[in-house]
Amino acid sequence: MTMNEKINIGDSLRKKRKQENITMKALSDQTGLSIGYLSNVERNITSPTILNLQKICEALHTSLGDLVTRPEENGIVIRAKDRRQTIDENHNIHILTMDFGLSEGYSLLMINDPSSPDSSFEGTEWTHGFTEVGYVVSGRIRVIINSTAYDLELGDSILIRENTPHKVYNLSTTEKVVTYWTRYQKRTDEQ
Repeated sequence: MTMNEKINIGDSLRKKRKQENITMKALSDQTGLSIGYLSNVERNITSPTILNLQKICEALHTSLGDLVTRPEENGIVIRAKDRRQTIDENHNIHILTMDFGLSEGYSLLMINDPSSPDSSFEGTEWTHGFTEVGYVVSGRIRVIINSTAYDLELGDSILIRENTPHKVYNLSTTEKVVTYWTRYQKRTDEQ
């Protein structure tokens, strides 16, 4: 992650928290993260892990794609050099965000898991305030939704509805896992 990306995320988090009228203490209570840690993230002193960023986004009713400041070109093309990459060293995954700033709330993430075969997100259960569709570009994954396991491989897709707990595991034994996730989040200003 470059310094500009850290600044964009920290600044965006602070701006979104203030828009939502959420105090630092309330955000700490909702996420289980310390006020000091959250303050350091907002001031770009600390880079949040993907898991912590997810907790913060859920508490602020937003998504990672909405937090990343995009170049104000024309919203039609995202150049490779402008695409935002987030690296979660704890889970050894890379996330490329392709968000065109559409008012409908769509964003596209490419998640690249270069970790060793049979790795997982340590059984982390994810719950998002948005619906997402996953597509396997390479490797094999297992997605567990409401205690039902779905094994997916190259070309397979899966729909995960908003507020549905799920887990994702890497089942590949020889190749890295790359998945695309299209997310749709209803905007709070929609009627």
